[in-house]
Amino acid sequence: MSSIGDAGMPETSSVRRARPDDHSVLATLWHDAWHDGHAALLDRDVVAARTRDSFLHRLQYTPFDDVLVAECHGELLGFAAMIAGEVDQLYVAGRARGRGIAGRLLSAAAQSLAEKGHRTIRLQCAVGNARALAFYLREGWRIEKTEPMLLWMPPGAPDRRHPTHLMVKTNNH
Repeated sequence: MSSIGDAGMPETSSVRRARPDDHSVLATLWHDAWHDGHAALLDRDVVAARTRDSFLHRLQYTPFDDVLVAECHGELLGFAAMIAGEVDQLYVAGRARGRGIAGRLLSAAAQSLAEKGHRTIRLQCAVGNARALAFYLREGWRIEKTEPMLLWMPPGAPDRRHPTHLMVKTNNH
């Protein structure tokens, strides 16, 4: 698996279940990676609502079935969160991308879902997030349909939607 070496490149990482003491670091990682992948796609009010604290709140209060993290020498490099047979979140820190971490997290997420009896797994990919879509297609996912999906917004904010690819894959784990 892969760690951050002298050149900033991953060398060895492992995947484990997240712990509550990971939440603060994961909130920052999620915030930064989400903004990198989505800020240019969505309206300013949606982007403004995505604060680090909003991601921390979601980590602490969303009833995820499982959250897995990739770490190297104690540094968290990415995470996957699953809920109801779906890979609900998958993010890798920018400095750790391109080294197979997302693939390992996605494989571990599929294994976690298989252990819960899910033979078909799903995920969502925002239309316009070309980097993520290319990755999922390389990993064998297919677009089942594309439709406007409700975005998470803070309590009291108006509902917002964005076109989203609903993707599916047979779970071979």
